[in-house]
Amino acid sequence: MIDYEKISALEVQMLAKQGDEEALFEMAYRFELMPSGDKGNSVEECAWQDYWLEKAADAGQINAKMNYAYSLGNRPPDKEYCQKSMKYYQELSNDFDAGKISDEKRDIGISAKLMLGIMLCEGNGIERDGKKGVELIEAAKAREINNL
Repeated sequence: MIDYEKISALEVQMLAKQGDEEALFEMAYRFELMPSGDKGNSVEECAWQDYWLEKAADAGQINAKMNYAYSLGNRPPDKEYCQKSMKYYQELSNDFDAGKISDEKRDIGISAKLMLGIMLCEGNGIERDGKKGVELIEAAKAREINNL
């Protein structure tokens, strides 16, 4: 197992370009941590972070899927952002239901199901479906209670 904190950015980038999902997520994480002063990350830094985060999410990295879905869903309502966010939450929710998410990461599955339900209830940038949204929220709540 590679300790990404102990290798250079160039080495991480080389692994990322080869499709290593953990290296892809590490690249996004490194852009998030870039010193940016009091004003937050620049537009360019955010674009690079999005680039690597989307690559990691598409490669199946579970933390990247959750982080990218959350990031997209917290931007001003835009149909493309909302649909992408919903896509990643849906994938995580489905993977959770199918038992593809480990117990160690079960909170991500529950959170994805909850966030998807909220998105459907609110209908921001996506078609509103309050009934399905409430069902997902209730399912997330039941899964959380069963695991206490």
